[in-house]
Amino acid sequence: MNKLPTKVGPVLSSNKKFVDKLKSVVYSDHLTPSEFEEQNNTWLTDLFNIRHHWIPAYFSNIEMAGLLRTTSRSESSNFFFQHFHESGDTLVEFYSSFESAMDKQRLCYVEDEKRSEQIPLTDTQIPFEKDASKLYTLELYYLVREEIKIACFHTSMPDMTRDNETRFFKCKDDLLQDKIFEVSVRLYNNYVQCSCKFYFRKGYLCRHAFAALHQCSIKQIPAAFVKPHWSKNDVKRHSFLGSSKVTDNCEDEDKLDLVFTGVQSINSALTQTKDNTPGQGEAHRADRNCMQFSYDTHIAREVLESIAGQQTANYQAWTIVFHKDPAAGSFSHYKWSETFETDFMFGSSSIDSINAQFMVAFSPAASKRSLQFSLSEESDRDISCSSTTVSVAFLFCIFLFSVSKNSVAAAAGDILRANQIIRDGSTIVSSGGHFELGFINIGTSTNRYVGILYKMIPEKTTVWIANREAPLNTTSGLLKLTSNGNLVILSGSDSVVWSSNSSTTVDNCVVQLLDSGNLVIRDEDDSDPGNYLWQSFDIPGNTQLPGAKLGWNLETGLERYLSSWKSADDPSPGEYTHHIDRDGFPQYMLRKGSAIVSRGGSWNGVSFSGTAWNPDPIFQYDFFSNDKELYFDYHASVVMRRILNPLGYMQRWVWIEKSQNWELYISYPQDDCDLYRSCGAYSSCNIHSSPECKCLNKFQPKEKKEWDVADWSSGCARKVPLTCVNGKGFVKYPGLKLPDTQRSWFDKNMSLDECKRMCLKNCSCTAYANTDIRGSGSGCLLWFNELIDIRDQKDYGQDLYIRMAASELGTGKGDEDLDLPF
Repeated sequence: MNKLPTKVGPVLSSNKKFVDKLKSVVYSDHLTPSEFEEQNNTWLTDLFNIRHHWIPAYFSNIEMAGLLRTTSRSESSNFFFQHFHESGDTLVEFYSSFESAMDKQRLCYVEDEKRSEQIPLTDTQIPFEKDASKLYTLELYYLVREEIKIACFHTSMPDMTRDNETRFFKCKDDLLQDKIFEVSVRLYNNYVQCSCKFYFRKGYLCRHAFAALHQCSIKQIPAAFVKPHWSKNDVKRHSFLGSSKVTDNCEDEDKLDLVFTGVQSINSALTQTKDNTPGQGEAHRADRNCMQFSYDTHIAREVLESIAGQQTANYQAWTIVFHKDPAAGSFSHYKWSETFETDFMFGSSSIDSINAQFMVAFSPAASKRSLQFSLSEESDRDISCSSTTVSVAFLFCIFLFSVSKNSVAAAAGDILRANQIIRDGSTIVSSGGHFELGFINIGTSTNRYVGILYKMIPEKTTVWIANREAPLNTTSGLLKLTSNGNLVILSGSDSVVWSSNSSTTVDNCVVQLLDSGNLVIRDEDDSDPGNYLWQSFDIPGNTQLPGAKLGWNLETGLERYLSSWKSADDPSPGEYTHHIDRDGFPQYMLRKGSAIVSRGGSWNGVSFSGTAWNPDPIFQYDFFSNDKELYFDYHASVVMRRILNPLGYMQRWVWIEKSQNWELYISYPQDDCDLYRSCGAYSSCNIHSSPECKCLNKFQPKEKKEWDVADWSSGCARKVPLTCVNGKGFVKYPGLKLPDTQRSWFDKNMSLDECKRMCLKNCSCTAYANTDIRGSGSGCLLWFNELIDIRDQKDYGQDLYIRMAASELGTGKGDEDLDLPF
């Protein structure tokens, strides 16, 4: 009522009689919304009273919940229609667009139905995780799973007390700066309570609660802490009329649907006269509007042949018949009207328990035919029946409109040629059957993306997405290769949603999906990888597949790097990136925005110095650095992928054929010592020591009071200050992750002795090391600033030579090196 003046205008809103009448309706306790809608709408009342007849006929086998999902009868409905309808649209265009919008909503419900029944594959064998996969909805399962995994790997129980029936724990949370939380567990009813109050805020158990339950040998999530609205058992099932079986649409069925939509729309327009027979004016106007659309009979014939598998030069028209033979009681027999018994070529059908859709072709002799729509129940009584005589040319026009906007051949095999398309529901598959490209949705989202998935793995696993920043909200999208070599995703309105931004003068360029998972644009006659015009491996998203490069093309400036998804349901770029930093000696970096989260270290000829990713029988790294390229890739003897997950963990996953499951092989960062600058300058981190951070030998805490309270960020300082006069020697520190190499200097051709002399020539040089540890070592790497982000790695670390004052060397001469443990 507050919006009344803006809705009805100043005249009516100031009319007391009108306002009083409106209030009597709005504030009535006796008049239902249905009664209000019906009282002045006779035609609507009649239609509403027979709804049990026409709703099943039209929506048979189509889920009915939320036909038009809006929250307001005026504003939201208008807002909804504005997204797919323009004021100048013809009836056919409006109806086709409306059906697409409805299909999108129905797809949402079908997907929701599937998710409610789905039990996801678990990442681990932890009993809590298996229990959660059966209890919770898919969306919540992923949240609970994360808490369970954190409970296993990032919490500890330094203290526990008990009374007769309750245990009390102090839980240390590594991810919350070692904060201590108090958790209690009642053993007689498994009731758990945590001081973090997470359950009361979020509705599911926290990591501390899971850790405490595990300590009490409780293997299942207590039923009292599974809120009903998070449970699969409480998910509302959608109501379906007819069969609830959902089948994948093939390309032929898509064409049937297009033609059906056009024919039904025009038939509806033609039957709006009193006697259900169109006059000359109506038919002429419809025919004239239809002829506005351009068409090509050769293209139409090709599409027809693709379904019929026959030569169709002598056949001219298509139409649709809805009919069910009441006597037969099923669709095992079809009852055709007499006008369809002659000159009939073939029928292509889509059948359910209420109606049937048939596509037919006619010979030239059939210049005019009756288009009959007949909807029948199990009884002999017709629900509705109308008959209209329509010219073959007119029906042919409807068909051509349905296919003219995208009247090109569809892709097949692993190749997409110029002006071919891939529709939502169609795919191309790599030649060996390893990968598949098509339209997909991610997690619980209903958005549509063009993505690449593993084909032979039953678990849906996405490895690349084209339009991750520009999802489609409709199932009418197309993927197309233009004649100039540009790969584009088009929305239902033919607007470009995503583009590869590639172009070429090559006459016969193609898009090919390779068995490596790489999608490439190339000359059809040239398969040399060096001549690819474009490739998906250059924009890898959150996944690195074997053979995909991460790093730099130094000639073009192209950087290939990983970027995390925002969430499991949103593949748009998240906060984290994984790349090769080339400021100084190249090194592997993990960043959150511009801030460094973790540093994998520089390449030492075997692995990155800050990781334990040494070569093994199934996994081999390769690193390349020259004037043209700087990158690393990997090769594996098993199905493997590296991903950067939304939480900022770089993970390596391996597919286990026996268990039909992805197993986590390694995750990075693994612990606090992997976090950047966790111990400050001139200090080393050792996860197995207490405290974790210690100053290197010959160094001492810079701020002792801070170190006394476990704040090591200030780092360490030299016990004896270094000057250009006294700094003539070096102390060797073995088994280290080398310090941050940003703004360092390197020469791969120098020996270690030459490197030492080079450092001594520059008073600012603070340390040196080999760049390559293979054999006896080679290359020279120099530092000129404080040495930060060092870690104790005795098994696979490197030797670091730090410049020292002569008095620290123990010889007094200042020209010798000293080996020291740190």
